[in-house]
Amino acid sequence: MNRRSLLFILLFIGASSLTACQPLSPPASPSATFTSTPISTLQVALSATPTNSPQVPSPTPTLIPTQMAGPLAMVSYAMSEPPYLEPFMFTSVQGRKFDSSDFSLGDTRFPDRSYYDGMIRCMKNDLDGKPLVACEYYSQDGSQGWVNLTLDGQEIYRIDTGAPTPISRLQGLWVYDSHWALETVSITVHQSENGDVFDAIGQLSVDGILLNEALGYDEAFGFQTIKEKPFYFFRRAGQLEFSYDGTETALLYDAIPHYGCCSASALNPQAWFNHVNFFGQRSDSWYFVTIGILNP
Repeated sequence: MNRRSLLFILLFIGASSLTACQPLSPPASPSATFTSTPISTLQVALSATPTNSPQVPSPTPTLIPTQMAGPLAMVSYAMSEPPYLEPFMFTSVQGRKFDSSDFSLGDTRFPDRSYYDGMIRCMKNDLDGKPLVACEYYSQDGSQGWVNLTLDGQEIYRIDTGAPTPISRLQGLWVYDSHWALETVSITVHQSENGDVFDAIGQLSVDGILLNEALGYDEAFGFQTIKEKPFYFFRRAGQLEFSYDGTETALLYDAIPHYGCCSASALNPQAWFNHVNFFGQRSDSWYFVTIGILNP
């Protein structure tokens, strides 16, 4: 083999080696999209956050789908830890920080209908052009309480609320479609090794019927209207659910904080004209949830 042939072979081998050592371009990551699963039990589904760059891997899946229960949508944010109360704020598992300014969604809060008649706390509404007034009272020895409801000055309903505590017994007085709804708290006291323990049980009365008894609720709370239709939470046989315009829908939470006072009141459900915000707990996990007609 002459020198020219040998040089040609060496050049060919070198060029082939350089080509083989070039790095391969990574395949483009598929674009991820949100999914919406219309299921009546509002089960939480996983979906990934969309990305505009096909070269960047999709972030960790997140719990923020929109799901439907009849006309109502639910948006749920998994939280990285329990919310801070002072100052009130919380963070999603994706690192988004929330505070009370994120709650309105452009909606309007219901007006506060409470006032004081001397030392007596009351709420006032209007039913078919007549004043509807609910007030909370206590016995002279302070051992028992009740809420009295009057229409145009005449008593039409009374409900016992149990022993006194810092929690207000009168939680809400609502009117819709010529119906009235009264939310009260019944307090029972029992002894423990750490002293007295107070159990606060939400009660809902509609047109003189106590729904806890009529529908077998262990508790019922958070009454409001959404688009002028009745909405509230309840627990029956250990299962948390909500009712909207007479239709019941299960929730996948162990607890929904409510009736908290002082700084803990920030965790109570918040009523807006078209939606409600609340916090749900499942095992050790916390969620910030909005249910309502989100595009009215």
